[in-house]
Amino acid sequence: GRASAVFEAQDVANIVNAFVSAGRADKALFQELAEVTMLLPPFEFSPQAIANILNAFARAGMLSPALCEFMSLAALALDPQPYTAQHVANIANAFAKADVEDRVLLEYLSATALRLPPHAFSLQAVANILGAFAHFGVKDQPLYNYLSYVIQEDVKPGRAVDSGRSGGAVTAVRAFGTQALANILKAFTRAEAMDAALFRAVSPAILQLPSDTFDAQAVAGMVGACVAYGA
Repeated sequence: GRASAVFEAQDVANIVNAFVSAGRADKALFQELAEVTMLLPPFEFSPQAIANILNAFARAGMLSPALCEFMSLAALALDPQPYTAQHVANIANAFAKADVEDRVLLEYLSATALRLPPHAFSLQAVANILGAFAHFGVKDQPLYNYLSYVIQEDVKPGRAVDSGRSGGAVTAVRAFGTQALANILKAFTRAEAMDAALFRAVSPAILQLPSDTFDAQAVAGMVGACVAYGA
C-alpha cells in the first residue's frame, strides 16, 4: 500500500532498467520491486512501462511466473492502439526468456502486431516476435505470413534506411544485422512454417552481409534453414 502510493509504473520501469543497464541486478531489490509492481493498479501501466519492466526483469533472469501473470493482465487490459512493434517484441521476448507460456497474451500480441503497418517493424523486432512464438510452439499462420511479408519488404535490393550513424543510409539488411536474419530463419524452421518466398528473398540478402558479422550461432541458424528448405 505505502510503496504503491509512492511509485508509479514508469518509476519501476526506470529503476529496473537502470540497474540492468549498469550490470547490477540486485536480487533483493528486484524482488521488492516486483512486489511493488504487483500492488499497482493495472490502469497505471502503459505499453512502454509493461515492455520495459518485463524486458529488464527478463534480462536480469528474475522474471517470475507471478509477475508474468500480473503483467499479462495489465497488458490485456490496454487498448491495442498505443502498442508499437517494439512493445510487442519486448513483451513476447520476455515471456519466452522466462519460459512462461500465456496463450491468451500471445493471441493478443499477434492481433496487435497484425494491426501495425509493415514499416513499423525492425528486423530485430520481427526476430524477437517470431522467436517467442516458435519457442512456445505456436504456429500462428496469419502472423507468420504477415511478418514474412514485412521481412521481404525490408530486404528488397537497394532499399536504404538511416543507420543512425554518420555513415548515413545503408541497405536495410546491413542496418538490422546478421543475427536478426539468422533468428528469423530459425524461427520459421522451428515452427515448421516454411515459406519459400521468404527464403528466396532472404538468400541474396545474406550474401550482402560482411563475413565478420557471422558467428557460430548465426551460421548454424542459416545452415539449418538451408537444410530445411532443401537448398
